[in-house]
Amino acid sequence: MTATANDPAIRISGLRLCAQDRVLLEDAGVEIARGELVLLVGASGTGKSLTLALLSGLLRPGGAVTASGSVQVLGHDATNRDGGAGIPGTGIVFQDFALLDDVDARGNIEFGLDHGTPATAEEGSDPSETRRAVADALLDEFGLPGNLYPAQMSGGMKQRLALARTMAFGPQLLFYDEPTSGLDPAMSVDVARRIREAHDRHDMTSVVVTHDLASLRDIADRILFLDPRAQSLREVANAEVDDALADLRGWRADDPAPKEQPPWLRRSVVGFLEGTGDFVIGAWRTLVHLLPRYPSRKWGVRFLWRYLRLGTLGSAIPFLALAGLICGFITTFFMFALLPLQGYTEPVLVEEFIGSLGFALYRVVIPGITTLLFASRAGAAIASDVGNRVLTRQADALRSHGIRPERYLLTGLGISSLIGIPLLFAVSYAVARVAAVAVFLGTHPGHGPYAFNEEFHRLVGWDWGPFPGGTLWVLGKLLISALGTASIAYHVGMREKTSGAAVATGVTSTIIRATIFVLTVHMVFAFLEF
Repeated sequence: MTATANDPAIRISGLRLCAQDRVLLEDAGVEIARGELVLLVGASGTGKSLTLALLSGLLRPGGAVTASGSVQVLGHDATNRDGGAGIPGTGIVFQDFALLDDVDARGNIEFGLDHGTPATAEEGSDPSETRRAVADALLDEFGLPGNLYPAQMSGGMKQRLALARTMAFGPQLLFYDEPTSGLDPAMSVDVARRIREAHDRHDMTSVVVTHDLASLRDIADRILFLDPRAQSLREVANAEVDDALADLRGWRADDPAPKEQPPWLRRSVVGFLEGTGDFVIGAWRTLVHLLPRYPSRKWGVRFLWRYLRLGTLGSAIPFLALAGLICGFITTFFMFALLPLQGYTEPVLVEEFIGSLGFALYRVVIPGITTLLFASRAGAAIASDVGNRVLTRQADALRSHGIRPERYLLTGLGISSLIGIPLLFAVSYAVARVAAVAVFLGTHPGHGPYAFNEEFHRLVGWDWGPFPGGTLWVLGKLLISALGTASIAYHVGMREKTSGAAVATGVTSTIIRATIFVLTVHMVFAFLEF
């Protein structure tokens, strides 16, 4: 269906909205004309947030929440979304702002500009300069310094930045989720004024979900009331809305009846099958998203660079170097210190021991320690980063800008892991080899480094160009382990998060799952390789 300029921005008819077997709306119907500013009000627990998620295209299909009927938003069917990007032409200002916390104010606004309707440049002018001029204008309009990060801002500044970023995106229809929540009365009045001014200046349709009638009622063209008793969505006059809300003071949502749990064995089998299916689907999605189909190359490279720094560069290099140092020292020292009948066997077999040491470090020990430490350190960092983006609704902010989160997050994680793991292995192995040489020469002063190096790779060989023998096996273990760790961390991190504790639980789960995966990879390779 194609929308025309005369069609309403939102047309709802016969809507049935249910959450956990509780009916929130039954046969609801309403229209919102283009250019209107509408408040959507209702008591807590009546379904305001779910209705907003439905209208903005962010409601996930299936699960505990279901919607049926006809819901047209800018000509798009809002009940038939796949949970990827939001509805084209819409934007949302989230209650908790959902700002990109690793980007400053100017960067957040440029994110909206780079993914929205392109700014019109004068003939012969530089598009990047035009974009910068638009960003400057929005920073000035909302009174924001461009160099501050969200963590350095007050609640009011974050609210204005969230609004400025959404304006930069250029939506035709803008949703606000509790825009005055947590603000003092004076700031709430200022936010209400800015909402009305932005609505008029940018010629859009606005829907504001709120409980703060005192600050927002005077800016609205219409007020829609979500009535849980009648399970309806109806218009009320400004003078009547207080009475309608007062009538709900004694109302509370009925708790759904507890469902009978299936037997433990059935739950375990079903859980295992579902988990296995999720793992296979997640692995396939990770492989598919290794192809960098970025909505914006600039932001794709930016996310890729962030995840390279998070998982590979920075502290990861000295961390793996220290691990290599310890492994090189321990394996070399104890190989010779614990040698049986040392006085008889060492002079005869020392070259064999050096070759065995080189083989063990290159083919087994350093690949194993590199992938295990990558699974624990990088897996935890990735799960924490992605989980935080879900908790603070940055992932939903990407969807509201028409972006599937995996296009930036999963692609960046997959590519950065494949690039980073060979580098970490090379660093760890180089340090381990130096440590092995130092320990051997310190305990065998009669030998020189040249003879040690000659024997070190004798069992490994050089049957693959300039690289030691077995490099393909080593690369296979490294790359599969790294990609599996990134996939596990991403998909665990992307699960619904309601608290910081849920993020921490996801980190712990990722470390356990990724470690088991890496150990399994090495066990399989051991059977195939040797």
